[in-house]
Amino acid sequence: MNLKELKKLIPWYIKLGIKIMLSWIPNKEVFFRPFGIIYKLGDMMKPEYSLQVFISHLEGGNFDPKNNVILEIGPGDSISTGIIA
Repeated sequence: MNLKELKKLIPWYIKLGIKIMLSWIPNKEVFFRPFGIIYKLGDMMKPEYSLQVFISHLEGGNFDPKNNVILEIGPGDSISTGIIA
């Protein structure tokens, strides 16, 4: 059984609980290194990529920045999209 098949067997609420517990671990990079698990931040840490994603969201909908308000919910790895907005 490979990892993808194993992931399909675990219910979403158990995965969520595990993720919440792991989020409480300080210094994740140091904690996971001995287990061979690399904790890597996503591409949103790159300003160029963040800007590209933000623009694609604006272009994807009917959005007029002069007459709307932007609310950033859960910025994830980076607050760059909030700053860009």
